[in-house]
Amino acid sequence: MSPMAELSNALKQKLEHLFEMEGGYVLDFSNASFADFIRTSIHVDPYKGYDGSKATILRQLWHDLNDQAFAKLTLEMLDRWRTNKLGRGSRDHCTRSAVIRGSDCSSERANGGQV
Repeated sequence: MSPMAELSNALKQKLEHLFEMEGGYVLDFSNASFADFIRTSIHVDPYKGYDGSKATILRQLWHDLNDQAFAKLTLEMLDRWRTNKLGRGSRDHCTRSAVIRGSDCSSERANGGQV
């Protein structure tokens, strides 16, 4: 077995913040989508051999994975984080605009985001 990944406390803290791991959650994953994501990424079933919340399981994986598997999983999770932020950004803007105007977002969507 390859040696486990060397992770600094600072890196773990940054990843925990980015992946919104407080309260046991990880990003927008359900238990099923988390398991599927991990299996697809690194071919490990996170619910076999690991216990706890999604955040706890991810921390355990970080401890057990070698550098290559850790890097692959982390890069794919960062890509999901980025995609979520980009998608949420347009919805968040629309919601803020609608609240300010006191209307829904339908006219904004029809005009390509222009009011």
